[in-house]
Amino acid sequence: MDMPVEPGSIEFPKITQTGWSKAGKFRSLLAWTGLVLVTALAFLFSDLSRFPVLMWDESRLAVNALEMALNGPSLVTTFGFEPDLWNTKPPLQIWLMALSISHASQPEVGLRLPSALAALATVALIFYFTYRFTRSPVTAAAAALLLLSSRGFYGTHVARTGDYDALLVLLATAYCGLLFRLLHGSKSRAFVFEATGLCLALAVMTKGVGGLMPVAGVVVHAMLTRRWHRLWVWPSSLKAALIFSVLLTSFYVFRELSSPGYLEAVLRNEFGRYVADLDPQSEATRQGFMYLFQVVTVHRHFALGILLVFVLPIGWYLATPRRRLLLSYALVVSFTFLLVVSSSRTRYYWYIAPVYPWLAVAAAVSIESIIKWLKHNLHRRWQALGRAAPALLALLLAGVFGLAVADRHVRLVNYRDGYESAYGPFLKDLVYAGHDRITVVDGGRADAGPVMNAHYNPVLRFYQMYIGWRTGASVQIVHALPASLSTGDVLATCDARFSLSPSQAFEVIAHTGRCNAVAVK
Repeated sequence: MDMPVEPGSIEFPKITQTGWSKAGKFRSLLAWTGLVLVTALAFLFSDLSRFPVLMWDESRLAVNALEMALNGPSLVTTFGFEPDLWNTKPPLQIWLMALSISHASQPEVGLRLPSALAALATVALIFYFTYRFTRSPVTAAAAALLLLSSRGFYGTHVARTGDYDALLVLLATAYCGLLFRLLHGSKSRAFVFEATGLCLALAVMTKGVGGLMPVAGVVVHAMLTRRWHRLWVWPSSLKAALIFSVLLTSFYVFRELSSPGYLEAVLRNEFGRYVADLDPQSEATRQGFMYLFQVVTVHRHFALGILLVFVLPIGWYLATPRRRLLLSYALVVSFTFLLVVSSSRTRYYWYIAPVYPWLAVAAAVSIESIIKWLKHNLHRRWQALGRAAPALLALLLAGVFGLAVADRHVRLVNYRDGYESAYGPFLKDLVYAGHDRITVVDGGRADAGPVMNAHYNPVLRFYQMYIGWRTGASVQIVHALPASLSTGDVLATCDARFSLSPSQAFEVIAHTGRCNAVAVK
């Protein structure tokens, strides 16, 4: 059903070669599209196997995914082959990781491929959305590259690791873009409502209640612009609501029936973190209200860092009414989301990943508005600066992207969040060297939380299962040195609490960094 055109509504013309004043414009669009996609492919995929599975939180999802790959698709996510009541997120991301790891030749690539693909799709979506609105491939490419250069997007817990947030960012960006079209497009067809309902449901299936949090900013914007009524169109709105409610109700009902106690755990884990300190020792519960705003700017998790504070207001002031509307939407969605997450008791920096696509759009449109003003309003003696503005923009984008490349492909490749990550490459090297029966001595984490056991080490558990599954080698985990040993037994550890030094009883067969392996003489 088409909605009538209202004053102030925006046309979203189709992208075709027909109607271009010059064929060169179409070739320019293709060139910028290719540049963005090739750059994103190289940046996001080239390092997926260069570092082992990380302790927090990638390793727990890795165990969830591998157990599902071994047992087959299920509504119930497991840890230790028992229903996981700590990681209570719906299983969409786990399904994708299980499918990927079943076909990948390297476990790290299999775990991270869904996140990398979601990140690539988000970059493409931001390019498409910005171009459809501005009709400028340069502005669209600037938005895509600013997003790609943002540590909060490309880094750990989002595009770089096997976690929930990259897929969440894709789905949240998709439904926020669709809602913008419903609110401000001159024509909003029924399929847009249905696609919005589906994306909302899939976002919840990715990260539970977190999938709905960006909606708060859309609601605020709809109220400020007095266009909320455009979201209620019969029967399109009803179809969207049915798609959303039927999918989610079916999942949560059947999940609870499959393993009673799940809904109680969801209330405790997903809603409790907003009103209570689930882990008082966690750094995320000790940060102040302004912490996440500082993450975006001062800590430079967004590509422009503190420059964003100056670019956005100047760009908004100089923007045309059409571009100011998009700027207002992007800023209200981002700022409201930051306020909502900052108001909770748990403030991990990756919780705000959905704001980066919209900050990238806002920054790119602001910079475009500033450049246009400089080119047309500077006094003659300063017009050279206006003509040089596009080159300055190119230098800015090249600079921030260069910093991102150095950060992700140099600093983060060497990042480890605990000694546990060393087990992956060390155990694989031992197996490749021909040792097919290995006993690992590891004490695990004693401070891992009330739901986790005293010897918690999901990194080690993942590699133990994966090596056994793919190679048939036996990796046994013990929490103290065995009392009796036989000649030829292989012991290994990366835990500094256990000493496997050469002695009359042990012969060192491998040593890498903090890890040792010995054979009993």
